[in-house]
Amino acid sequence: MLHVINFEFAVPSSLKFQSFSGFEVRGFFYHVVSSVDETLASSLHAGKALSPFAVTPVMLKRDGGDIVCYDHVSPGLASFSFILFRDDEARVVEDALRQGMSTVKLVDSEFPLTTVRLTQVDPALIDREGLPSFAPDLEGFMSWVEAGGVLLSGFPAGIFTKRIYEHPMTNKWAVGFVGNVNFSFSKKLSNDKMIEAASTLLRFGEIVGVGAGRTSGMGRYRIAAKQAESTEDEQEEGQERKMYL
Repeated sequence: MLHVINFEFAVPSSLKFQSFSGFEVRGFFYHVVSSVDETLASSLHAGKALSPFAVTPVMLKRDGGDIVCYDHVSPGLASFSFILFRDDEARVVEDALRQGMSTVKLVDSEFPLTTVRLTQVDPALIDREGLPSFAPDLEGFMSWVEAGGVLLSGFPAGIFTKRIYEHPMTNKWAVGFVGNVNFSFSKKLSNDKMIEAASTLLRFGEIVGVGAGRTSGMGRYRIAAKQAESTEDEQEEGQERKMYL
């Protein structure tokens, strides 16, 4: 079962992180797991296989929607989430909460928790390895995508790349990108089964994140579906639906 545990806390004054806030959240995740099960924490930290968890960066709540805190957080109500693919890690975090965990520790500061929300995703969607059980036949799905079933626009003009250092005093870094990319489904190659699979996988990725950096709060995106003005090429194909990332 997929578990999402969201932590909300009040920040009374500005807090500066050493680097991207997702690294701080990852460190706090290991701290929480270690407080209950040091063996599991060590195993997760040293593991080379696909990690069974992800985290979000610190998010600052605003009326217009939550905003990502890159290397600092301003005063206000903030939050972050653990996304756990297996019941073992979820039980450990829940045990820590039951044992009286009442603060969030980031950098060298502690903040009282105001709210903790636990959400479970339908277990029918997740297999025993914590992967989406609804994933389509990969060969057929990728053939459809590569044939033009999913159209991409706004790249590279819609994004810019950024080098993210894990620690300011080290040379360990990752390159990611930020911006807007447009995905659409081709009318010419319309296939309801494939479109449903692509939409579901995109929504799944919106929850868990994508890429190797998802354990550090990277690989996060938000989907906004809306009708867009068609280009001449899109009009020729009769394309009707767009999904914006």
